Amino acid sequence: MDRSLLSRQTIPLFLQFLLISGGIAFSALIPPAHGAMVAIPLVPQMRSEGMSRLIASGARIERAGPTSGSLVLVADRNAIAADAIRHGILLLPTAIAGCRSGSAAT
Repeated sequence: MDRSLLSRQTIPLFLQFLLISGGIAFSALIPPAHGAMVAIPLVPQMRSEGMSRLIASGARIERAGPTSGSLVLVADRNAIAADAIRHGILLLPTAIAGCRSGSAAT
C-alpha cells in the first residue's frame, strides 16, 4: 500500500473528527437562551460595573457563583450578551461551571 495515498485519505478524516468534536465541545460551553447561567468576571477592575450592567439589562441574581466574584444569574442570554462581552464577563451554563441545578430559596 502506498503511504502517500494513506496519508492523503487520513488527514481529511482526522480534520473532520477535530471539527465535529470541537463543535460539540464548544456547544457545551454556550449558556442557555434563557435561564440560570454563571457570570464570571475576567477583568477584576470592571467587576462591579459589569455586573451592574447585566442587572440593568434584565438579569436577576440567584446566588453567589462557584468562584470569587462570580454570580449565578437568571437572564435572557441575548439581552445580556453584549454587555457581558463589553465588560469582560464570561457567561457559562451552570452545569459546566460546577453549580448544582435548581433554584436557591429567596
